[in-house]
Amino acid sequence: MDTASLLAYAQNFIGTPYQWGGSTPAGFDCSGFTQYVFSHFGKNIGRTTYQQQYAGTRISVDQAQPGDLLFWGDSPYHVAIYLGNGQYISAPTYGQTVSIQSMAYYYPSFAVRVN
Repeated sequence: MDTASLLAYAQNFIGTPYQWGGSTPAGFDCSGFTQYVFSHFGKNIGRTTYQQQYAGTRISVDQAQPGDLLFWGDSPYHVAIYLGNGQYISAPTYGQTVSIQSMAYYYPSFAVRVN
């Protein structure tokens, strides 16, 4: 999987509204967004945040590389795609849209390198 293509594809959806349970460009929740992006490149990472934490090798956040998944919480409640340079892209929450955020504001608990 070409990481640059994955990151560019993910950024095509900036501005897409958050929708609970959403998994299409009409509206995404956090795990619906990551699933949609990775499935475009033939990767089945599962639909839920819980499933996605097992889609690869768990690593520490300081080992994260662009294209890795970032998770918040020991029993994760949020997932995003790491862009590099302390930034990630995700579908954050109600009333917001897919956007790029800083890890300085909302630091993840762990990362996963998708197999």
